[in-house]
Amino acid sequence: MGIKEEVDIAVQNGLNDRGPLDLTRQINDKDIQIKKLCAEVGNLEFQISDYKQIVKELSDKLSNYETLHGSVFRAGPRDSEEKK
Repeated sequence: MGIKEEVDIAVQNGLNDRGPLDLTRQINDKDIQIKKLCAEVGNLEFQISDYKQIVKELSDKLSNYETLHGSVFRAGPRDSEEKK
């Protein structure tokens, strides 16, 4: 039996002999990871709502400006070469 085979067997035995304590640790690690990801999702949802509010305010300002001064944005030329 070569060294590679011995290492493979040792690794397999190590993985199989960890027992219920290792499983409990893995579950706890996953629980911690889930809590961190949930917190991150909450932060991202807050950022999204903040950005939605900013977009709404800017859209309202643009609409008011267009009402007073006319259109801000104009359509550019629609040449078929530009689309390519």
